[in-house]
Amino acid sequence: MRWKLIILGGLAFYVTMTILDFAVIAPVIHNNLLKAEYKAHSELWRPELNEEPPDMAGLMKRWVPTGILGAFIMAFVYSRVRPALKGPGWRKGMEGGFWLGLLNLCFGLLGVAGVFNASDKIWIWWGVCGFVEYMISGAVLGWVGEKIDPA
Repeated sequence: MRWKLIILGGLAFYVTMTILDFAVIAPVIHNNLLKAEYKAHSELWRPELNEEPPDMAGLMKRWVPTGILGAFIMAFVYSRVRPALKGPGWRKGMEGGFWLGLLNLCFGLLGVAGVFNASDKIWIWWGVCGFVEYMISGAVLGWVGEKIDPA
């Protein structure tokens, strides 16, 4: 098991994804392009998100541990597929992020989009966001992984 890659790479993936979410994705996509869609589908969101203003601090108790656990799982998966990828670490990570983005899109199309009554606009933008976040965070994971645990 490649523990340094999973722990340190996973943390790098999580931090990158968090920065992307709060600095880019949330202001541009969630707070602008999808704001009206989210209001129209308010019954789907946790109560903290329906408060005015939304109680983001209340959600952090859930988002931080699940985000870190998810990032460790992503880093574990990357550690297993990394040998099949070509190029420098950042490129391997970006390619791994692309494949994760594709799987994310499939889960959205095959699973949750058929269950939750959110608009197609939400599903499309969440798919786009998944590709962007996974590819950029994956590149950082791959770069860190190459530094701390060369393939």
